[in-house]
Amino acid sequence: MVVRRIVPVFIAVLAAAALTTDVSARTQTRTVATATAGAYRAVVTAAKTSAGPAPTAKVTVVAYVRSGSRWKHVGSHRLSGTFFWKTITAPHGLCTLAVVRKPAPVHVVVQPLITPSIGCGSRVAFDF
Repeated sequence: MVVRRIVPVFIAVLAAAALTTDVSARTQTRTVATATAGAYRAVVTAAKTSAGPAPTAKVTVVAYVRSGSRWKHVGSHRLSGTFFWKTITAPHGLCTLAVVRKPAPVHVVVQPLITPSIGCGSRVAFDF
C-alpha cells in the first residue's frame, strides 16, 4: 500500500520540476543595450527561446519618450530572424545602437552581431 502512495507523489514532483525548468528557459530575458538622446530612449532586450549548447533568442527594441519625470513607452519593434543567445547578450552583441534625432522623424538604428566569425548583420532603422 505504501508503494501506491509514493509513486504518484514522485511522478507529480518530476512533472513540476520539468514544468519549472521549461518555463524559466522560455521567459529568461536580458537587457542587451540602452541608448538615450535627449528625450528619446531605445532599449534592446533579448528573450531566450531555446536551451541547449547553442541557445537562441528573439531581439526586441523598445522606444520611449521622456514625459515629465518618467519614460513613456511609444513603441516596440522585433528584429526579424533568430539570434544566438550567447552572442547577442555578450558585451559586444550589438555592432550599432543609435537614437538619431536629425533629420526628423527621430529613429533608432540597430545592427546586431550575428556571430564573431560572421560579423555584423544588417542595419535596421525604425521611427519613433
